[in-house]
Amino acid sequence: MTPPAESELSLARVAAAFARYAEPLLREVTLRLTKPRNTIPEDELIEKCLAVLANPPVLDRRIRDLPEAARRALALVGLMRRTTIPVGRLIVLLSALGHNEGLAPILTLLEQGLAIPAQPSETTITQFESIFGETNIATAELYVLPAVAERAMNEDLGLPMIPSEPFAAAAPRSTDGLDWLLRLAVLRQRIEESPMRLTMAQMLFKRDLARLQSDELLTAPATDELHPLPDVGVLSLFWAASCGLLHNQAGELTTAPFPASWGHGIHVALTELWAGLHVVDAWDPLAGYAPVENPAAVSPTATAG
Repeated sequence: MTPPAESELSLARVAAAFARYAEPLLREVTLRLTKPRNTIPEDELIEKCLAVLANPPVLDRRIRDLPEAARRALALVGLMRRTTIPVGRLIVLLSALGHNEGLAPILTLLEQGLAIPAQPSETTITQFESIFGETNIATAELYVLPAVAERAMNEDLGLPMIPSEPFAAAAPRSTDGLDWLLRLAVLRQRIEESPMRLTMAQMLFKRDLARLQSDELLTAPATDELHPLPDVGVLSLFWAASCGLLHNQAGELTTAPFPASWGHGIHVALTELWAGLHVVDAWDPLAGYAPVENPAAVSPTATAG
């Protein structure tokens, strides 16, 4: 469950986004989200929307009434343990599930008040399509209230069942969950000793790539490894960056403090690691280091895995 303080901050972010909508657009969103019996005064539109977003039973009904692709979009955001996701990536994930409607599911979520544009708008938003006209799909992001994503996580994604017979005789493996935390700590130490630089295209220089590929600690196999992974050092670098362990200042990667939330226990840290994995684009579980010019044009790391 989302902590109360976090819920209040999330609702405040949604309220700020709604305040940037033009009155006709905000009224349309409010009508779809609240389904009022009477006309709502303009100064109460945002308040009525927030009341629904904080009401689990009503929220469940609104999610249930969504088209399948939109429900699955919310479920994907929840399963990734993220609140913000690149729009292009969400379209790719939906396509992998058989939904080829493009922007339609994202626009539906915005129109229903169940998602907001993640980037602040300097101008009043009169229609949601304009957001993607001004911003490249690869960089546009969607924000979903944690409570909304959590309510949608049990949506059936239509994935095939994996037969259990081949794994029945496999020897059980146990792990303490510390392997990747320790590996990222080593990576952070390496960067602290000698920062790395990225090219203008955010690619690694050959020297730094060689450093990552030859580091014995970073590339050591995990104790619970089922199959060897390629370029584990590269994955460590970009994963550390996605989790906020590194700063990217004009192409130079330097260390950042460990997230304060990691002090609340290993489960919190692993959850945030899982969320960070979904925005690693330059590594592929089959090919290893695989930089791309347009991250939205390919399946993200966790999908390929």
